Amino acid sequence: MDFTGPEPKLTHIANMRVNLEPSISAGQTPAGIKQWFEISSGFITSPSPTASPQLSLKIQSGGGDYAGVHPEAGFLTLDVSMVAISDDNEFFKFSNTGYVKFDETTTGIITGDKEAKSTQFGGSEVVETVKVNTSSVTWGWLNFATLVGQGRLVVEDGVLVAIEMRLFQVEMKVV
Repeated sequence: MDFTGPEPKLTHIANMRVNLEPSISAGQTPAGIKQWFEISSGFITSPSPTASPQLSLKIQSGGGDYAGVHPEAGFLTLDVSMVAISDDNEFFKFSNTGYVKFDETTTGIITGDKEAKSTQFGGSEVVETVKVNTSSVTWGWLNFATLVGQGRLVVEDGVLVAIEMRLFQVEMKVV
């Protein structure tokens, strides 16, 4: 079987910040230790102020991440549902799944170490796949796009307060 040809290309299409309330432990379940991170607010914007059209979304409160802690595997799994609204009152529903790999920095954040510090993009594995559902005419193509996010965990005073993501579209070149 021939596995040659052009490789996928990643195009940076948006930046996202999801502000979080303090986590609530849901305890041990058959699917691992669960934690609820309620989303309080946030935004999704175009990566460039000169992008046209300009993406500008406000993330609404009420969504959240029903995360699974898997210490034996060294991962926190992400299961995020949230809604954002554009400046034109268009609704966008986001369903994100992914993971945070435990390392020296992320383990301290997840376990509540008061000395924990924020991670940097590319410094720790914080990865999401993102599914969008919207009726927006301008942004309707997002309904069919394959999106991945590279993230970082934002910590203030030893507490996880936000996740920031750089969102990329996976593009396949047809030859």
